[in-house]
Formats: sequence, structure tokens, C-alpha cells
Amino acid sequence: MFKSYDFGGTSDWQKDFMYVYSPIVKSYPTFEEQENCLVNRYDEGLEDYEYISIISADTYKSAKLRAKCDFHKYGAPIIVFGNDISEAVGKDGKKHLFYGVHFEVVAWEQGCNIWYIVPCPERTEHPVRPTKILAESFKIEDGSLIDMAVEVKDGTIFAEMNGRRFSVSHPQIPAEFHIGYTACEGINKLYKMELFA
Repeated sequence: MFKSYDFGGTSDWQKDFMYVYSPIVKSYPTFEEQENCLVNRYDEGLEDYEYISIISADTYKSAKLRAKCDFHKYGAPIIVFGNDISEAVGKDGKKHLFYGVHFEVVAWEQGCNIWYIVPCPERTEHPVRPTKILAESFKIEDGSLIDMAVEVKDGTIFAEMNGRRFSVSHPQIPAEFHIGYTACEGINKLYKMELFA
């Protein structure tokens, strides 16, 4: 299966993806659809950037997601995957979908980090415990187009970022998973995604 999503001016992608929120979020925004991309915003009320995540409605035993994206000044466009998603009441008193255990492949100014993230509700200030399982150091200029891809299969994450390739295995990688994209820590723009499964 192959699906391609060009963002901006259309909501066709919404039939294949669902909004899921990290336990650390303070609000529950959705992406703004601009002419050629999806983008998060600065929330004046919270005095922080929106943390927004979309993930495939379907699950896969093996899949590859490629994203064309960027960040401005600083940011963290992420390819996220996991199968631990549940509905709960958020801080706004409404029901939302939330991540439990999941993985993030993060692009940032100094390269790429891959995280294994476990919810810790007892840590009220920051209710997750992230463990860095891989770090690759290289420069990513703000505003430059990032071509990032993540393939998950057989307990291993195969990542590619602007032509650099690396991989890491982890015992908690699920046999079947949802996969998607997250914008956080600054303004992030998503121009295109391709899903191979």
C-alpha cells in the first residue's frame, strides 16, 4: 500500500489520521491548514507553542513514513509511532485520545534524537519519562526543508534524515503500531507525507 498526502487547502488526509495528544500537553489544538502545509501556532494564552500530533487510524506490522517538513528558529518535527492509545478526559473536561508508551524520531537544530517515552502520571509537572535510545549529531538549519523518513519493522527503527541513515532496535517496539507526525517546541510546518505499508 502507498498513500501520499500534500497538505494545504484540503482535509482529505483527515480520514486516514486521528489527533492524539501527549500527556504533557496543556491544550488540545488542531493543525492550521495553510496554502501549502499544516502548521502549529504560538498560543498567546499559554505563552507556549502548540504541541499537535496526528497518527494513522490504521495499524501496521511494518510501515515507512516519509515527511517533508521544516521548523522556524527552533523546533522539533517528529515521526511518532506506537500502539498504546486510549481515550481520557483532558484538562478541558472533554474526552481526547492520548499516547501511552510510544516512540519519537525527532529532528532538531543539532541532528536527530530517538526517544522511548513512558507515561508517568505521578509526575504532575511533566507526566512522561523519556529515554533517549539514539542520538545523531549534525546541523539542521532553521527554515531548511527536512526530508525525514522512518521505517519500523522487526523490532528496529530505520531512520533517514536529509540523506543520513541510522537505526536502533528496542525490545518494546510493538509488533503492530500506528504511525504519524508531531509538531512541538516551536513553529513546525508539514508539507507532504508518504506512507508505505
